[in-house]
Amino acid sequence: MLNISDMKIGARLALGFGLMLLCAIGLLALGLWRMSALQAGANLIVNEKVAGLSSAMDMREGGWSLALSLRKVATPTDATEAELESKKLTLILDKYAKSEAEVKKLATSTQTKATFDAVADKKQAVLPIIAKIKALVAGGNYFDSSLLLKSDFLPLHEKWIESLDALAEQQKEEMKETYEASKRDYENTQIGLFAVGMLTIALGVFISWFTRRSITGPLQDAARIADAIANGNLTAEIQAKTRDEAGMLLASLKKMQTNLVATINRIKQGTDSITLASREIATGNADLSSRTESQAGSLEETASSMEELTSTVKQNADNARQ
Repeated sequence: MLNISDMKIGARLALGFGLMLLCAIGLLALGLWRMSALQAGANLIVNEKVAGLSSAMDMREGGWSLALSLRKVATPTDATEAELESKKLTLILDKYAKSEAEVKKLATSTQTKATFDAVADKKQAVLPIIAKIKALVAGGNYFDSSLLLKSDFLPLHEKWIESLDALAEQQKEEMKETYEASKRDYENTQIGLFAVGMLTIALGVFISWFTRRSITGPLQDAARIADAIANGNLTAEIQAKTRDEAGMLLASLKKMQTNLVATINRIKQGTDSITLASREIATGNADLSSRTESQAGSLEETASSMEELTSTVKQNADNARQ
């Protein structure tokens, strides 16, 4: 298994900064993703839930306005009022139809669709009665139109309004749920960003500490050993525990220390040999001097003997002449 301490210093620094960059990229990606999710939640609330609630409220308001206008149509003070209220009734129904179409388009949940269908059924039950009342008013039969309003329309209208109230409350509840979900997303985003940020800080601190310990520590050891060798201390213990540049430097220092010790030992051995040879030469010189002195003494004795011999020969020659 690869030991990080054995990696080259450049590769180790690249790995550390690469991890920091990955954390920064992850933090940025998480932030952008969560911001996109929050934006989507905000769009859902504003463009769908609020719009759906507003349309549901418009439908309920249209239901109440329709009942008021129909009451005036069924019991007008004069023909002009009946005609005006009849036109107003048509506008109310048109506006209601637009709001209804908006709610139908935005209804996504099964419950909302079921409630909307119930509202549509209640409206479809009311529309034929409205048509009958308008026909009776058009024929001038205000008595039957008023009677039909009270006996048939108002009970069905009440149920219709109840269904519209249920639809509006359901839209409020869905908007509230969507808001709560968006709030939870925001809180989760905060927690996630904080967690990733703290992880990035912790990783940065660890990488800084590990890099300092694995790089500056061996370099400081190398400087200390180099100073010891420069001061003549060749006994310092050197251990190259890694295979990076710092470990290679310590290994080179150890090799240099070993070679210096070997060189000094060879010099010491040469010095001892020279000292021994000098001693032997001095002893030989002393012996030679002694022998020379002895030979000089012998020569002096020989010269003296020669002088005595010459004197004797001379004396013999003199004796011989005599």
